[in-house]
Amino acid sequence: MANHLIIGLGGTGGKILCGLRKRIYAETKKKDITGETNLEYLYVDSSMEDLNNKEDWKYMGEPLHLGPAQKVCIHGISSTVMATPHAFPGIEAFLPDRDLELLQNATVASIISTGIGGQRRRFGRMLMANNISMRDRDNSFDSRLKKLIEKMTNQGNAEVDFHVCAGLAGGTGSGSIVDVVAQIKKVIAPLGANFRLFLYLYVPEILVPENHNAGFYHANGFAALMELNALSLDQYHPFDVSGNLDYQTQKVARLLKDSDAFNKAYLFSNFNEENKVLPKSGKLTDAVADFIYQRTIVPGQLGASGVMERLMNAENKGNAPEKDEAGMNVHSREFVTFGTKRIEYPEEEIIDYVSLEYTAQVTKQLAFNNWVDSKGFDTCALAAVGLGYHALLTTTNQGELETLKISDRHITLQTAIKDIRGVTDNWQEYYSYWENITKFFGTDAMEGKQKYWLDTFNESCEIEWNRNFRNGGVVHFFEQQQAENNGYAAFIRRHIETRLFNEWLAGTKSLLEVIKYVQLLISVNEERIQQFDNRIADTNNYINTTTLVDIEAINNEWNNQGIFTSARKIFNKYQSAKCELYTAKTEIESFKYAKTLLMKLNEQLNIMLKGMTDFNTSLEGVLKGVVKSAQNKCKIKSDTASGEAEVLDKKYDPVIIHTTTKSLIMDKDKQKACARDVRETLVKPLGEDMRTFASLNDSLGSYDEMTRSILIVCENHAKADLTDLGNGDESLQILNVNILDKIRQEYPTDEALENYVRSLIEQATCFMQFDTAEMGKVIAGQPALGMDRMVQLCLPANSKNSKFREKFINTFAQQCPGFNPATDVALNNKSHQMVIVSASFSMPLRYINNLKYMEQKYKELTHGPQAELNKVLLHTESFTNSLPELFEASNMDKRAKLLPYSIILHSLGILEDKTDPDTGATFKAFSTGSGFSRKWVRVGKQMEETTKLLVKDAVLAKSITDFVDNLLVTEYKLNSKKAELRTAIENTVCDTILPLCGNNDIDPLFVEYRTAAEKLFVDKLADK
Repeated sequence: MANHLIIGLGGTGGKILCGLRKRIYAETKKKDITGETNLEYLYVDSSMEDLNNKEDWKYMGEPLHLGPAQKVCIHGISSTVMATPHAFPGIEAFLPDRDLELLQNATVASIISTGIGGQRRRFGRMLMANNISMRDRDNSFDSRLKKLIEKMTNQGNAEVDFHVCAGLAGGTGSGSIVDVVAQIKKVIAPLGANFRLFLYLYVPEILVPENHNAGFYHANGFAALMELNALSLDQYHPFDVSGNLDYQTQKVARLLKDSDAFNKAYLFSNFNEENKVLPKSGKLTDAVADFIYQRTIVPGQLGASGVMERLMNAENKGNAPEKDEAGMNVHSREFVTFGTKRIEYPEEEIIDYVSLEYTAQVTKQLAFNNWVDSKGFDTCALAAVGLGYHALLTTTNQGELETLKISDRHITLQTAIKDIRGVTDNWQEYYSYWENITKFFGTDAMEGKQKYWLDTFNESCEIEWNRNFRNGGVVHFFEQQQAENNGYAAFIRRHIETRLFNEWLAGTKSLLEVIKYVQLLISVNEERIQQFDNRIADTNNYINTTTLVDIEAINNEWNNQGIFTSARKIFNKYQSAKCELYTAKTEIESFKYAKTLLMKLNEQLNIMLKGMTDFNTSLEGVLKGVVKSAQNKCKIKSDTASGEAEVLDKKYDPVIIHTTTKSLIMDKDKQKACARDVRETLVKPLGEDMRTFASLNDSLGSYDEMTRSILIVCENHAKADLTDLGNGDESLQILNVNILDKIRQEYPTDEALENYVRSLIEQATCFMQFDTAEMGKVIAGQPALGMDRMVQLCLPANSKNSKFREKFINTFAQQCPGFNPATDVALNNKSHQMVIVSASFSMPLRYINNLKYMEQKYKELTHGPQAELNKVLLHTESFTNSLPELFEASNMDKRAKLLPYSIILHSLGILEDKTDPDTGATFKAFSTGSGFSRKWVRVGKQMEETTKLLVKDAVLAKSITDFVDNLLVTEYKLNSKKAELRTAIENTVCDTILPLCGNNDIDPLFVEYRTAAEKLFVDKLADK
């Protein structure tokens, strides 16, 4: 199993990691790769916003963001660190007193306090060093790095390839790249040679938006490349920012001594060789991710057949650096640039598009269930649904309310809302109840003496009213039931929601119809509450104006009856009037109760409605998201602007895909079947008691999670329907299309194929522009090394009964000089795609076209009044000895560099007059060594002559600069010695150069020497 650790530094690094995660998911529909490749990630940034960004890390609603253990935040640096750097030796090592003094600048200090890189490389290094030096075992870069290495190597393979991605223009990535390289090598050095380190670095573009450039953009890139070049040449050994000491010197250790800093550094920028632009954020970073995918994951899926052999061989081969005229290593050739071109029949995109359209259809069915023959399921307004619901809920027979258990009979408890055995068995309508009970009491009363009939009857009725009605009397009964109102309301709500949920699940009601139904039900209940107030008033009025009047009249008739009057007839009238009275009184209590129950029920219905509207809001979110996603798939009009590079060539007709999809979504049976399966899938995890819209909404989680749940089912239906199309008619085949067959059909003649292949080769150029003048230069006295170019082709196997693959390879070889099918062809496991990878190896940095512009911006900052501060900000440390130059210096640049050495040499008092024994000519010289090993180094008779000699003779220049540099750190360390030398320099320049200028102290030659001397006084010869 091949182990790969992908590390992203700063914004550019994070975008590449994001692009790679999306590429993997697009190809595999899995978040993490499986099989023979083991991938881990580590994202390092000072921006909390970028680290916590999850929205941009989504693909088709699937969250692909990294977990906390895969991220390192290097935001912030404690004020204690800046105030007491001696307590943090790893930071103090690269922040000497003079650097700290310069960083007290108000503007600079304010950026430090924000805790970000601020487009200053030194800040980026400080943030990384601060993170490591704090020794937080859980959250520091080095601790997470070690844990990931341990995790990967414990899975059976002790080899790990590291891939570090960063931009060189900013502060965080560009400033931390050196220490990331150093810390990785520090960890893996004791583990053996089974580790490789590759860098993927963005070289700043020339034209940059003003809001992206804080003034250091291009200079940062140049400074970073200078340091990386020196690292590769083993001429820069960065301090160990963890603060670990060298056991020999007992000072902070320097790392990367006598070791290769990295295997290869892949460089890329936003213009390719064909002068086509690649938008930095998006197309370019995705293309880099595609390249990493091709060289790391594809070989793991296919083994040796998937390896781009020549590319891999070049990665494992070291390249001799370029030397300067003095024979010193100056330009590393471990830099590479690359380009990719993917040609595919976009099967995954087509499946995604059709699946998204199906998902939109299903979502509209769930929410609206509004079928339109010309569109499929469509949206509609709330006002357009449920037009008969209000009438249904307000019919006189209350049939609908009866099924809901909220008819007048139910809510006045004349019939049981919830059947309770032994309690509600004999409940009946109140008139029937009182009719039966008054008849019974009347019959019983008439068994006694006639004069007691009314009293006996009234007494029995009052007992029934006060004590016996439903085991407690009327008032007591309703008081008891009112205490149960919450339970009744919850039960009714559950009953109603179960019915509505099942109707939605069956597809007979949309969610919008359910919402409309419940809204109207709540409104009808509000009306009924008011109606019950009116009914209470009306019943009270009826009692007072009719029933009681009738009873009083019957009472009088009873009291005044004659001998021949029928007592039984009067009593029966009295009994009937009393029945009406008790019925009316009971109804009043039941109406009061019904009001409170409806109020409680509406509370429950509003809660239920919220669950429904929340679910509807979620569906609206899903619909909005999938519609937007679908719009970005299978676009009929390309997004590529004029002048943009095409790194992906899609061989298909999007119009056909749109037409086919439209015919599928207008198939009512297919869409209803898909919607049915989605509904059942969504509901399946819910228990029978949990089938509510609120529970369903909660169980489905966020919009993204809900989208995925629906999308999975829709994708299965989309694939099945697309497959059926192809099975029924080959001309309609959408899936399982081999890219080679597609190309064969589109380019049927040899000439057409040759022209197409030639265009592909031209388009698959490196993501970098070259300086042809620099490429043609040969450094004096050194061999012409040049740059190695290669093109790799990754093709799928032939489709059945086809031999077109061989023809394509042969045509490619004919059109691409240097292409070798034996080493330059790899197998692609995806039949619908091929990939072309170009690479230029063994590239010295001076070949990069942008570099001269970057150097210009670097020099603008490192000369002038802020030069010293800017050098501190641009470089990861202040170097005692200059880093190797990236370009062969011009004579003017050589003179500017060597003139101070000429000044010091002639001011040391070590030059002696010597005579050439062969010619008799006299000259100045100084000696090195002693005894038999003593040697004389010949220089000019005076300072200006020596300066010219140094510019002309690189070997002499190297000898003298080394001699002077060594002398300064050994013999002139003390301030007193420096003061002596400063005086000597002033006298020597005035005594030797001023006479050459006719004693004119404004002569350009004298000003040049005086300026160089003054610079020495504040730099190398400044008191410490």
